[in-house]
Amino acid sequence: MSGIAEAIGGAVSGLLGKAQDLRSAITGEITPDKQAEIAMRAQELEAALIKAQAEITKAEVQSPSIFIAGGRPLLLWICGLAVGMHYLVRPLLLWTLQLLGKEIPLYSLDLNTLWPVITAALGLGAYRTYEKVKGVQNKH
Repeated sequence: MSGIAEAIGGAVSGLLGKAQDLRSAITGEITPDKQAEIAMRAQELEAALIKAQAEITKAEVQSPSIFIAGGRPLLLWICGLAVGMHYLVRPLLLWTLQLLGKEIPLYSLDLNTLWPVITAALGLGAYRTYEKVKGVQNKH
């Protein structure tokens, strides 16, 4: 557990520094240069959040406890099965039932609530912002 605590402590201290930089950028008169500085500080803070989450995830994955290290894989397996059921199994089953002349209503999953969980678990939500901050968005 100390690895996770260290990762969280390091992440929090890094975020506090970025938040203080942002607060100091906001104080004073708002000029176009100041707005650009605030935007830059906000992007740095978001990048620091991404890095902090990555460090916490890294510490969780290295944990010997199945309840800590196994939580994310379990979530991804459940989400993967739900997506597979919705986009592969359900349409094929409906098609087969129509060919057989059967009318059996099948439950449809609400993936509008599931996609945010999947993107958060995979870390896909902030990659674009991270690329912009690092200036690599057009170099792949």
